[in-house]
Order: sequence, then C-alpha cells, then structure tokens
Amino acid sequence: MKTVDFSANKIGTAKAAQQLAHLWRSGDSAWVAERKAQGRLLSENGYADNSVKDNKIYLRYFVSGEYTGFIDEFSRYLLTPYDSAETARAVFESGLISRSGREDLLSSYVFLAPVFAQGMPWIRRHVKYFVEGVL
Repeated sequence: MKTVDFSANKIGTAKAAQQLAHLWRSGDSAWVAERKAQGRLLSENGYADNSVKDNKIYLRYFVSGEYTGFIDEFSRYLLTPYDSAETARAVFESGLISRSGREDLLSSYVFLAPVFAQGMPWIRRHVKYFVEGVL
C-alpha cells in the first residue's frame, strides 16, 4: 500500500494505515464491486465539488484503502469501512487522524457525515458506531 504524508507524523500515519488494511475486504469481489458503485455515487453527490482527479484519489481509498494523493482527515475517517463501535474507535485512535483532526471529528462528524455520504446504505451504521465507540 502506497502512503502519503497526511500529518506531521508520517511514520504514525503509515503504520496506522497498515494496521487498518484488513478493513478493506479486497479479496471479496462482491464487496469491492459494491464499494465501487457506492464510490461513484459519493463522487456525484457529497463530493461533487471535487475535481475528477481528486475524486479518483478518494475513490481508490474508499475501495481499496490505498493512498495515491491528499485526502482530508474528515474524509479519511468517513471513507474507512469500519464495521463496529470498537472498530470506529480503533480507527479514530489509530494515528490515521491527527489530534486536531480528531477534535474536528468530535465536533462535526455526526452532522456532516450524512451530508457527504448522501444515500449510502452504511451511513446510519457509521454514525451510530461513531457515537457508540468514540463519543
């Protein structure tokens, strides 16, 4: 997995990304196909203001967990496929998100995540897991 320095702690971010790689079920072709379809919807809705280039970067992360360019911390958390309150907390504390990024998430995630992930079947679960695991 290629990593890009997203924070002041490049080693911590790279290590966090490696520890979270198991969340992307890259060996499950149905899961990958579903993530690709959902990623296209994200590009057309919540991320419609992004450039085509940026949306490709976000889609690649959403589908495979690969970093090929800058992804803001809010989106990094939103697009990570955590599947429980425990996993939501592990992602939050993993080093993938900086301290200031975590502070921003604490104050805005519950309200903004549904805006950026309009129509995604997993968004309610994501917010629920965030509330149960992080707040």
